[in-house]
Amino acid sequence: MKKGGMALLILIIGVLSILGACATASSRGGSAGIVEVAATSSTFDMALDKPIDITSQFAPTDRSIYLAVSLKDFRPGSRCEFVRYLDDKYLDHGSVIVTKAPPTTVAFEWSLRQAEARRLEGIYRVKVYLNGVYKTEISYRVGG
Repeated sequence: MKKGGMALLILIIGVLSILGACATASSRGGSAGIVEVAATSSTFDMALDKPIDITSQFAPTDRSIYLAVSLKDFRPGSRCEFVRYLDDKYLDHGSVIVTKAPPTTVAFEWSLRQAEARRLEGIYRVKVYLNGVYKTEISYRVGG
């Protein structure tokens, strides 16, 4: 093997080793954090920092739906975000900067804006990310 080819091979092996180490740290949580639980509910107790009456079934007229994400092993200032789909079509997304020290729970709320409003019926799927790293997915149903 020529000298230039050997250097390129060593460089490629080095890059693959670094990528493998990053993947291992990320799968264990590391500084990217760990999502312990993600759950949906119609009520969230801010004082207790937890969802009440966890469920995956909602009526189209339910005033609020909460996504509660319990986090640990992360740094304050981390970004927790969601991407939501309805019947496998993109619906919306959002994020918050987590300022509390771990462990903590982040709550996202989806509310009806008007008393007579109804949610679209179907299966909602929510992907959760922490600092841009995919952590988990949860589904819930609205309607029959």
